[in-house]
Amino acid sequence: MYRRVSFVFTIFIVSLSVQANDLEIALSDETAQFTFTADTGSVGNGGGRLSLGGFFNEEDDIAATLGFMVTGLPAGRTPFAFGLGAKAYATHIDDIDDEFYALALGARMRYTFPSNTPMHIAGDVHYAPDITTSNDADGLLDVVLRFEIEFIPGTSGFVGYRLFELQSDVGSDYEFDDNLHLGVRLNF
Repeated sequence: MYRRVSFVFTIFIVSLSVQANDLEIALSDETAQFTFTADTGSVGNGGGRLSLGGFFNEEDDIAATLGFMVTGLPAGRTPFAFGLGAKAYATHIDDIDDEFYALALGARMRYTFPSNTPMHIAGDVHYAPDITTSNDADGLLDVVLRFEIEFIPGTSGFVGYRLFELQSDVGSDYEFDDNLHLGVRLNF
């Protein structure tokens, strides 16, 4: 438990130095994910989003992420938004006491429902092939699908599903997360 608390506290302190303007918390019965996001305008040119995340599960596995994503709207008036980016993963699997690192490419899609209350369906996919994954791992896959609704300005809630697994060339794949989750996003 001490490791989890110190891990989340470290992610929080580091996020203050990048002037986080978005905090997301996603929880399930078995996992917790905390993500701080800032516009790249706070460290240079705007247009992209930097993210710093921390994840842990009930097996005491942990993962830290550092990501960059550029999101935009296609030409014309459309309810779709798309994004491309990359994310670095540093993971520790407690059962085998081993660390794995990965550099993944990612894509994002979001559909906004035309209504008075902002509602979205969103999906993110990040994949790291064998060449950008360390040790005995063959790859990393991180897929998130969710439905979001903005309850009050600056505060959104969501329900979603996440599949987060390390693909192994020795033995079976290792799942960090394969659960439904509830969450909240606070903009400040």
